[in-house]
Amino acid sequence: KEHMEAMVSLLGSMDMPFLINHISENVAEKLGGVDDEEMGGSLNDYINGFGNCIPPLKLQPYMLKFSGNYMAIETGLKPILEFDDLKPEVFQTFREIGNMIAFVKDMSEAIDRINTTVFLDSVQFVHGPAAAAGLAGMGTE
Repeated sequence: KEHMEAMVSLLGSMDMPFLINHISENVAEKLGGVDDEEMGGSLNDYINGFGNCIPPLKLQPYMLKFSGNYMAIETGLKPILEFDDLKPEVFQTFREIGNMIAFVKDMSEAIDRINTTVFLDSVQFVHGPAAAAGLAGMGTE
């Protein structure tokens, strides 16, 4: 949490769009039609193939909670995990895309926290200390 806020502070609002654009281009490149020789095709080909062989997955009742849903999804995806021709590079690419998405989410939350803190710090100058005291009691998360 603090590391993301430090990164946002270091980059500043001017360089943030550059970073997000670079990440989105990287995701688009990995998802796009660029053939990767190590994978034996593009990730898009694998995604289309998965779509044809994965059965529809339905969330389990609330009583089963997280572990029940996890087991149902794991059982549904087991044929893919056991597929011998699936290269480790495909899983690595999925991991990289997931990490990029998680990074952008964490970065967005850090920006929201910083903006909320700046707002709460500046509201007392705009509306007076009483308004700031009332807003501070509402919480930021």
